[in-house]
Amino acid sequence: MIWSFLLFSLIGEGSILAQSDVTKNVKDSITIVTPGGFSYKIPYFDNSEATPFITNLIENFPAFALKTNLLFDAASVINVELEAPIGSHWSVALEWIFPWWLTRKNDFCIQALVGNGEVRYWFGDRNKKAMLGGWFAGIYGGGGYYDLQWKNEGNQGELHSVGISGGYSFQMTRSLNLELSLGAGYMGTDYRHYALKQNNTILHYQYTGHRIWFGPTRAKVSLVWNIALHNYNKKGRGK
Repeated sequence: MIWSFLLFSLIGEGSILAQSDVTKNVKDSITIVTPGGFSYKIPYFDNSEATPFITNLIENFPAFALKTNLLFDAASVINVELEAPIGSHWSVALEWIFPWWLTRKNDFCIQALVGNGEVRYWFGDRNKKAMLGGWFAGIYGGGGYYDLQWKNEGNQGELHSVGISGGYSFQMTRSLNLELSLGAGYMGTDYRHYALKQNNTILHYQYTGHRIWFGPTRAKVSLVWNIALHNYNKKGRGK
């Protein structure tokens, strides 16, 4: 909850109802600045009206984006991610992975509480691209707890990881993106191996271990819902 509060504080007013600030610079351009500090320079058309006319431009200024990794979803691993833009090229993201499945016979279990944080840099001219769209590179890290069981044996433990990521976010609609990304780096875990006794009701711990891994540590095919601060209609008149 503390992380969520800090993230919303960085955004500005912490509400999708917050309005963008529009400042006129010159006759032929204006700058729109969101509460998160993200700005666009866009053409300004003065047709003797106070409201600027904006055409063929980016229509959504995201306060933040909600995501889910479809690869995890396909494996019944519940996950959610929250990402917010910071300035023109940067964003921060927090991810939670929390499957909690146990069969009635206690012969299969996948339970985890894992959190990850990431800082991203978005490439290209952001005046011409939607925020949280296009190519990006990032640094991530995180950790958590897990319990994985198959039939009469399993492992419980703690894990932690850190690495670099990269990918591309495709805009499908005004509010939806499809994001593809890969990450590689370090992952370590301390685990306790157990066997189940008495009809899978008692855990008998057999040994402990420690493992580390250098290489690919994540793959994502994420569905992204961009929640906008301010929208413009097709005629370009600010709402």
